[in-house]
Amino acid sequence: MNESVSSGQLIGRPFGGTTIIINKKHIRSSLNLISRDRFTAVKIANWLLVNVYMPCVGTAQREFLYSDMLSEIDALISSHPSCYSLIGGDFNVELDCNDNISMLVNNFNCNNKLLRCDVVFFVADRLTIPR
Repeated sequence: MNESVSSGQLIGRPFGGTTIIINKKHIRSSLNLISRDRFTAVKIANWLLVNVYMPCVGTAQREFLYSDMLSEIDALISSHPSCYSLIGGDFNVELDCNDNISMLVNNFNCNNKLLRCDVVFFVADRLTIPR
């Protein structure tokens, strides 16, 4: 694993990456806005759809990477004020904690008037990792 990590950016399973699959009936109203190693953003009609794979605990410079990605997504949302936004994926953070990363995400959500679906809609077990 050390050899893989030191050889540069890792792509594909189990190293992350994101995608958004669009039904062909929506292709004419779709535009690929950003394709990065950790997030993808498309515009479909008046919707911004963003799929993220945020850095997990133990990632070097996690807070910097996280903050940088949220800043890019924030700029994207700001540059499309007439669009609705939907952001999903793997945030790799417990949003109900009081640590720096969860505060970054919660402030981002508040600043962009975004709501967490796991709070709005009842979900029996919100965690995606085994307990």
